[in-house]
Parts: sequence; C-alpha cells; structure tokens
Amino acid sequence: MKWIRGKQLGSFSKDQVTATIGMNWFPAEGHEIRLRTQWYTINAKAEQSYNIGANGRLVMDNVLIKDFAATSFALQLRYHYEIAPMSDLYICYSRGGYDYIENPDQDTVGLLGNSTKLRDSIRYWLS
Repeated sequence: MKWIRGKQLGSFSKDQVTATIGMNWFPAEGHEIRLRTQWYTINAKAEQSYNIGANGRLVMDNVLIKDFAATSFALQLRYHYEIAPMSDLYICYSRGGYDYIENPDQDTVGLLGNSTKLRDSIRYWLS
C-alpha cells in the first residue's frame, strides 16, 4: 500500500532486488581500507486505487494510478589511518544516488544496471 495524495492510496505488486557487498582489508597495524557498495531497485505495477472512507476504512475506487520504480546506489572507498589513540585520518571517496521513476519502461534488472550511473552524491573529503 502506498499513499498517493490526500485520502487516496494504491496497492501495487512489486519486483525488488537488493544487494550489499563489503570488504575490509587491514594491510598493517593502524591501517584499514574499506570498500562497500549497496543498491536496491523496486519496480511496482499499479493494481488498485483506494480512498479512505468516512468510517476510516478503505474503499475501492476506479481512479487511475501509475506504475513506479525506485532505485538507489551507493559506493564508498575509504582509507583509515590511526595516527595515535583518538587521532585518525580518513580519506574517502563516495558516490551514488536515488531515482524515482513514474511509468518505468525497463524491467527490474535493467533498472538495477542503470542505478550504477546515479550521481546525486559524489564526495571527496579528508577529516
């Protein structure tokens, strides 16, 4: 069930793929290299529209609702060096993003492949 607007909700069938891959490597005392990637894709097909009735119960209606898809991708490569206790150096590269698509024209696997191109968030920083 997904809220559409006002008192309108919709039911959807969905295909969903999620994955997380991570690796930590400790090449020497006080050094760490971490790679982590995470993504998900939801491809939802509209089934039925509902309205919240006067008594608070859902009532079916014939309002047209749209299919949608949501996809997200995140990648982080991080180097951590412990200079001394409570003194750390981090060098990090991260990128990723989120996309919400109305009436998607791709299947779930195609959306998953395209999620790696998302670049809403690209950061480089030292702390």
